[in-house]
Amino acid sequence: MRSVLIFGPTRGFREPALALRLQETVHAARSRGWRVDVVLPREDLSLRLPDGVGVYVPPRLLSPSRVPDAPSLRGIFAARLMFLRALPLATAARYTIFHGYDDGACVARAVDRATVRRFPFVAEFRRPVSTHDGPIGLFADIARRREQSVLRHASAVILPDGAMAAAFEKPPAKSIVSVIPEPCGDTNEEFFTVAEFETAVMQSYEFAALRSDAANGADGADGGEDK
Repeated sequence: MRSVLIFGPTRGFREPALALRLQETVHAARSRGWRVDVVLPREDLSLRLPDGVGVYVPPRLLSPSRVPDAPSLRGIFAARLMFLRALPLATAARYTIFHGYDDGACVARAVDRATVRRFPFVAEFRRPVSTHDGPIGLFADIARRREQSVLRHASAVILPDGAMAAAFEKPPAKSIVSVIPEPCGDTNEEFFTVAEFETAVMQSYEFAALRSDAANGADGADGGEDK
């Protein structure tokens, strides 16, 4: 059975559009017979996930109650807790793919580096670090570096619109970017229908898995590559 481990953003789902994207992604994978596990920074009762989806959160006493939108120490701590929660899952299960949202993609990248097996992962961004207002302090600099590392190593990148690629300090390669609009319109050309959204996301998964298989095959021929 194919499977995906999904990483939510450390700030949670204060944006309804982001929660909708995750919910429809989970539904798309489950309706196609995939096993789905989701790692979140804290329990979120507003998310409506199908039955059979595994939801994993750090201990409540350790999780920050609120993580700011801008890069912060709380965000780094929340990401670390998510990493520690996800690592045993990734070690025990042979996931087909990882999928991380915003700085959750940085957690996916960290888990990938910490495991023996290399996982293909999809990085989906709705609020890149570069879009945050305010001075570029220590935490913003750390977040930008991690974000750039994700863009260099992701098997595929999902953006809600093509213009967002310019928001990154170094935009991702066009060959790995999929522009998938919000899944909330039936007639508006700026949006996707739910069916279109789900199909596009699953095609991104297929592309990421194929690209990773090709890369791993090349690594094996070359004697391996440093993760």
